[in-house]
Amino acid sequence: MATPKLLFLLLLFVLFLSSSTNSSQVPNSTSIEIACAAVRATLTEAKRVHEYMTTSLAKDDGGVGRQAVADCEDCFEEAVGELRDSVEELTRLEEETFGWQMSNVETWVSAALTNQVTCLDGLEGCKGRREL
Repeated sequence: MATPKLLFLLLLFVLFLSSSTNSSQVPNSTSIEIACAAVRATLTEAKRVHEYMTTSLAKDDGGVGRQAVADCEDCFEEAVGELRDSVEELTRLEEETFGWQMSNVETWVSAALTNQVTCLDGLEGCKGRREL
């Protein structure tokens, strides 16, 4: 699973990208391509985790474990959507709306990080927690 550290570094890069330019100036294409590649890689990992949570983990242990897994499924489903929105936004940056668009990306990447941490916190208290 993509670690919270990886998502945090991605968030820092997005914040750097948005603050390193004038709020109405789109950064060079290389910086945008790097940001897109980083978000896409994270999106791919989030999709893999979500798929794993929905198809591979045993859900018949009942009780807290089952609920923690169900909560993680929800968290990663949301994270996938937020990261997908981020990629779409990064691929259509415009000078007139650059500041607003980067604010959207920051919000979505931050929310994806929060969802992952929420999942891990929920699993932490479960007996017999599997390594993801």
